[in-house]
Amino acid sequence: MRAEYRVLGPLEVLLDGEPVAVPAGRGRVLLATLLLRANRFVSVDELVERVWEGQPPDLDRAHKTLQTVVMRLRQALGEANCVRTELGGYLAEVAPEQLDLARFRRLVEEQEFEGALALWRGPVLGNVASESLHRDEVPLLMEEQLAALEKRIEADLTTGRSAELVPELQDLTRRHPLRDRFWAHLMLALYRSGQQAGALAAYRQVSEMLAEELGIDPAPALRELHEQILRGEVTSPKEKTPMPRQLPPELTTFVGREGDVERLGASAARVLVITGTGGVGKTSLAVHWAHRIASRFGDGQIFVNLRGQDPVRAMSPQEALTLVLKGLGVDSVPVGLDEQVALYRTLVADRKLLLVLDNAANAEQVRPLLPAAAGVLAIVTSRSDLRGLALHDAELLRLPTLSDDGGTRLLERVLGEGRVRAEADAAAALVRLCGGLPLALRIAAADLGAQELMTIADKVAQLDDDRLGELAVPGDPAVAVSVVFDESYSSLPEDARLVLRRLGVLPGADFTANDAAVIAGLPNARRHLNQLVGVHLVEQRGTRFALHDLLRVYARERCTREETDEAMGRLYDFYRRMTDDAAELLFPDQRRFPLSTTTTQLPGVVLQTPEEAFAWMTAEYENLLSAVVVATERGEYWPANEIGAVLTAYCYETRDDSRWSALCEIRDRAAHESGEDVLIANADLSYAIYRFSQGDFARAKELTTVALGLAVGMGDLRVQASAHRVLGGVYRSAGDVKTALHHQHQALAIDEQRGETEGQALVLLAIAAMSFNMPDLLGAEQSLLRVLELSNSPGVRGHAHASLNGVYTELGRFPDVLAHQAAYVALQAELGHPRQLTIGTIAAVRAKLGLRQVDEAFDLMIDVLDEVRLRSGFEEELDAWHALADLFDDCDAHEDALAAVRLQFKIVDSEKMTEYRITAHWSAARAYRKLGDYENAAHHLSEVRARLDSDHLLYAGSELKERALLHLALGETEEALRCAEEAVATHRRYHQRHLEGQSLQALAEVLRATGDADGAADAELLAANAYRDCGVSVS
Repeated sequence: MRAEYRVLGPLEVLLDGEPVAVPAGRGRVLLATLLLRANRFVSVDELVERVWEGQPPDLDRAHKTLQTVVMRLRQALGEANCVRTELGGYLAEVAPEQLDLARFRRLVEEQEFEGALALWRGPVLGNVASESLHRDEVPLLMEEQLAALEKRIEADLTTGRSAELVPELQDLTRRHPLRDRFWAHLMLALYRSGQQAGALAAYRQVSEMLAEELGIDPAPALRELHEQILRGEVTSPKEKTPMPRQLPPELTTFVGREGDVERLGASAARVLVITGTGGVGKTSLAVHWAHRIASRFGDGQIFVNLRGQDPVRAMSPQEALTLVLKGLGVDSVPVGLDEQVALYRTLVADRKLLLVLDNAANAEQVRPLLPAAAGVLAIVTSRSDLRGLALHDAELLRLPTLSDDGGTRLLERVLGEGRVRAEADAAAALVRLCGGLPLALRIAAADLGAQELMTIADKVAQLDDDRLGELAVPGDPAVAVSVVFDESYSSLPEDARLVLRRLGVLPGADFTANDAAVIAGLPNARRHLNQLVGVHLVEQRGTRFALHDLLRVYARERCTREETDEAMGRLYDFYRRMTDDAAELLFPDQRRFPLSTTTTQLPGVVLQTPEEAFAWMTAEYENLLSAVVVATERGEYWPANEIGAVLTAYCYETRDDSRWSALCEIRDRAAHESGEDVLIANADLSYAIYRFSQGDFARAKELTTVALGLAVGMGDLRVQASAHRVLGGVYRSAGDVKTALHHQHQALAIDEQRGETEGQALVLLAIAAMSFNMPDLLGAEQSLLRVLELSNSPGVRGHAHASLNGVYTELGRFPDVLAHQAAYVALQAELGHPRQLTIGTIAAVRAKLGLRQVDEAFDLMIDVLDEVRLRSGFEEELDAWHALADLFDDCDAHEDALAAVRLQFKIVDSEKMTEYRITAHWSAARAYRKLGDYENAAHHLSEVRARLDSDHLLYAGSELKERALLHLALGETEEALRCAEEAVATHRRYHQRHLEGQSLQALAEVLRATGDADGAADAELLAANAYRDCGVSVS
């Protein structure tokens, strides 16, 4: 997604062209201040000074409020957020092309004054309420605008446009009477348009105005110009020599290249290379862009088709230079290349010339034509990437295929909006079948245009039957997608053709160099892959590669059945070995199938750390899943399940529900098609875990029971233990704790019998979770510490540390929270699990709040919001909004706390998770009470109490404390006292020491209201002791 920021007018933020609402007031002042100093550090003190107009109510409080402003701004901007935290301040991190002010300054530097001034949209920062910005910053920007305007007019005066400029200059001198250059330009324009008297009158006008208002004479330059006009000695602009205008006509149906056009416009290079696969629209873009900028090149525009894809008629550099020189008016062209180059460079040395070199074969063909003069721009198109032109500071634009939207818009331009929108679904399918390739889309549209009775759906059906055969123009064999591909394919060495053919059978959307080497079975496969990239038969995307959909069809059609079988067998062997290595590092407790023997020579790729393994799994997931699907379709069930088992463990760890669900269904189908009990048992158990995670306990129980029966029949103790663990979780979630503990102890006994410490650790995690909710916090702690003694699995240990964070937060042992949070974060970083880091950061936020280190909690919360926005599941998001509500409450920002609670309710309304509904209702009750809305506070507290069953007694004390404070606010002191005393007793019974301190504080408030000052003092003393026990500094 592309963000754009505008300050040359009202403050605006756009995301993919759509406006983003920027919070009014302080949020806009903050963003404007940062954008005016884009990519430069601005201190907190300076921002406070700007936001509060030099009068902050209290500096410490202002710092905290500024953090709230930053958080609100970041939330509002979403994907367009550019605000980055630095030590002691902030900065707006934006690319130069994203900020209109940066683009304005670059265009002025390049003397593109028309484009620069077009960026100004109205009153600068007109929607930003800041006296200091309008006093200190806006005048400086207006000065830059006027200076650019002066330079633009000065340039226009040299082109003979004097008469056209007079009305504009008369207006400018009225609005800016003290700017001498506008008066000088007006006098010059009047004189050159034959109005010498008017020029002299303008001088008298400015002289009289300066004398009356300032008591001074005009500047020396203005007086000198006046003398020249009196003597008739003002020079006229030089006449330009007519030059060629050779650009071919622009396509009226050109569409869908806005981003590429913008990039061309942002480039400062004098050599632009547009490269891409055949039929992608390189020439169309080059011609379109050339027409847009032709006015900048008053000395001419030259177009040469170099015929680079014609092996017989490709133009030589001498032929091309001859055409260029004749276009420049040279009648007698030298024969030798060196002489031609010398003459060419001499002719263009001081000229503004645009040169379009279309369809270049290689760098050698183009190099002699490249300009040495600063005023010449060369646009080169080629299927090759012309890497050799890097020595000439060429900028490369790799032209992609059209997006779905761009392809649809192209069809609308050619066929008409009505026809396309009447068959919107079919049109979308046509774009997909053509792979967004403009040539293919134009051929299909031409066929539809010639046959009015043919529907778009009819064309889609034809393409489904014969994709490449139907993408040809009848009667014109040269106009066909396959012909374009043939030109490139036939020019390749035989081994490179083999690599291309086998790439066509790869099941994934993209691939790595290792994948290519595996399926090719050639020692030099990577060199051939680079050849394919160089001629744009393969697209390189960072370290990955891809084939266009139509090229994939073309390559697959040229691959024999024997070649396909060999390539897929080699790929399965590679993927099985790699996933097994990854599982050994990431999921050592995960059951894996013994690897089949293979004679395939595989690349020496070694995963050495869990971080490398996780990164590889993340990058290759879609391809691995595609391999599982293809293996199932081919009846190769063991490779499908071997690879699929590791993918399932990955989905479980990352909690990617959509991927997890799809994978489980594929594995289950493959296992049942195979008819093998071992595959069915593992697939059913895996599916059961997914259904359990989604709250479908009945289906999870059914699948697990089947898996357990099969495991008993096979004598497979590992699957038996896993099934008991899952059943324990199912019964626990259904409220049958007794049966749940039975199954967990069954699993524990089996794992102890097998000496399986990792299995024992998993059981203890489950038992700890039950203990936590009973709540038996000390029992949960002991189980989790035992897990850390037993397990070497980073994933299991990470789970234990995260669970201990929750236990110690409830116990009020905040230094222990931070210690386990650090251990948890270290493990997740080692594993390369960025999403899981959010859990650790939220734990740290809560610990810092408990320790009353609010500034540090704010800084961490900003990181949490960034993480949640980028990558988190609903549980992490709910935890984040709950922590944010607590943070706002601590800062007395109760309306903001309610906003965070509403974000919680948006999720829990759909997920129906009791624990999160309790915390959301409790936070809402607290905020409404502090805002004086006691009716709503009471409603939310009743919602909390209704959910306090035996599984959620952990929250009973906090509910009582909040109820006590509500009764106190309503003047019901007797009931308030009862609830406060029960809250203290409940928190004490469950060892929730920090919460006990909060309940004691509430009790002190109630006692003071009843007139029991001594009792209140005693309660406050006990509260202070409780806080000290938790590591909180109490004054």
